[in-house]
Amino acid sequence: MKFADKISLQRKQTLIIMLTSGVALLLACLIFATYDIVTFRRIVVSHLSTLAEIVGSNSTEALNADNPKRVGEMLSAFQAEPKVATSRIYNTDGEIFAAYHRNGGKEKPPSAPQQSGSYFQGNSLHIFRQIIQNGEVIGTVYVQSDLDGLPLRLVRYATIVLGVFSL
Repeated sequence: MKFADKISLQRKQTLIIMLTSGVALLLACLIFATYDIVTFRRIVVSHLSTLAEIVGSNSTEALNADNPKRVGEMLSAFQAEPKVATSRIYNTDGEIFAAYHRNGGKEKPPSAPQQSGSYFQGNSLHIFRQIIQNGEVIGTVYVQSDLDGLPLRLVRYATIVLGVFSL
């Protein structure tokens, strides 16, 4: 005889209900985790893009005066952001005008600016923002941030899901 034939109808119904509930709960957890990851990435992009634009705006005078030391001081504001590994300002010729680099940065920054935008690559976020003054591009800000907090969030979600299912 089959195993299913030995189980009572009530027990079969209970197993089906438990399995259906478990699948629904797992699906809900996956949806919440996906939503959190997307939101986390969007918030990081928004926050660092705003900082890049502020640093770029504050650097216009020093760029015009050809003062890399002053621009470097502007970039040092990224020290307050522990996830920012590298930031640079490129001049209109695409050359590095000033740079900031935190010890322990994992990726080599690009030697030339790219089009304005935000790019995810591996476990890093790369942001390029043009510096515009009087309608003219006078440079580009680059910010590279580690997304080390993302795997930790996923581990926390997995731990929560395992805790819920162990009840």
